Amino acid sequence: LQIARAGYVVAINRYRLATEINSPESYGDALFKAVADQKAVIKFFVTDAQGKNQYRIDTDNIFIGGHSAGAITSMHTAYINENDELAKFMTDALKNNGGLEKTKAEGKPAYIIRGVINLSGLLTNLNILDANGPALLNIHGDLDKVVPIGTSSMGGYGSIPIHEQAKKIGLMSELHVIRGAAHNDTAEPALCEECIPLTKRFMFEILKK
Repeated sequence: LQIARAGYVVAINRYRLATEINSPESYGDALFKAVADQKAVIKFFVTDAQGKNQYRIDTDNIFIGGHSAGAITSMHTAYINENDELAKFMTDALKNNGGLEKTKAEGKPAYIIRGVINLSGLLTNLNILDANGPALLNIHGDLDKVVPIGTSSMGGYGSIPIHEQAKKIGLMSELHVIRGAAHNDTAEPALCEECIPLTKRFMFEILKK
């Protein structure tokens, strides 16, 4: 609501949820179903912008993001491409859920993702980050026990290693560690008073470039 009041068009997309994620294969399937659903929402607004434009979307300035699974989904939507080397279970899951969009050889892309907001998310493969990808905002609590801010024993990479990898390859990235915050705190403005202001400032700064 606060972001909408700042003048942005805001949409909350719902994606398919898995009943269980107890194997790499089920994780990959759940992930790429969510990615496909997020891309479908983006395409809905792009199609409207090309016609009635009733939502007044600027398709050159799209931001996506979310908390936890929503952040994981958004980072894969924004960064994964045909050049990434993925584990077989990820490749299979991607193929089974529509694959990647075909990159236009000529002409302007249908839409441009300018920034990604990662609230308490993780990646299992840091190499999907691309120096030419959208700018990245990472906000994570240092007491997060669900998705650790660092590297987890299960092989996941939280916001600190994500940010470090982004800086290493030259991708624009910000990291804000919320002291004393648990996993869900970054999704609650009452518990993370700085989260919304940080997000609005990030978007504003990107749009100035």
